[in-house]
Amino acid sequence: MAERVYVVAGELSGDAHGAGLLEVLSRLRPGIEIAGAGGPEMRGIAGAGMRDWVEEAAVVGVWEVLKRYGWFKARFDEMLAEVREFRPQVLLLIDYPGFNLRFSEAVRREFPEVRQV
Repeated sequence: MAERVYVVAGELSGDAHGAGLLEVLSRLRPGIEIAGAGGPEMRGIAGAGMRDWVEEAAVVGVWEVLKRYGWFKARFDEMLAEVREFRPQVLLLIDYPGFNLRFSEAVRREFPEVRQV
């Protein structure tokens, strides 16, 4: 089975840093499978398994998050379902702590064997 990495970045800066990392990982580990949510740069490297959501996910302040709670909850649930199906060995979370820390906890509860970085 090929190595699998699920990545989440919620901002353009995280997308840029993540793209650089994914490019190197792809060179070092030919055949690695990458899925998750990021932006256009990461999708350009990872392909169709990478959701481009950074424009929609970029919010500032608690009020904006609360106004869009339903949207964020739906994305959270979709991504957790993707992890269930994809079965990654590694969960790579880039910046975006308001979402990623909660996502990390949910993945750890359901899949303690998945390494998180």
